[in-house]
Amino acid sequence: KAFYEDEILSLGGKVYHTSILDDKNLIKYLFFLNDFFKQHKEYKVVHGHHSALGAIYLKAAQNAGFEKLVVAGEPLSKKQQQELKNKAELEE
Repeated sequence: KAFYEDEILSLGGKVYHTSILDDKNLIKYLFFLNDFFKQHKEYKVVHGHHSALGAIYLKAAQNAGFEKLVVAGEPLSKKQQQELKNKAELEE
């Protein structure tokens, strides 16, 4: 269970879990990512917290057509934050 999972769920958000950190099965993880990103085109931004796996999940997201990719530890500038907010508001 993720640290903020209860709060996210109570606010109507969704949390998805992968097994990569438990079973270390990279092939299974790649299949999960490809399926997930193909099935969830409604998301506009991909953000993750496992920077060691970032090259994998960000590439899978990019291959699925995602344009906005955010890496943990790489803070967005005020301008980038405003651009994402404006884009999200336009798409609502």
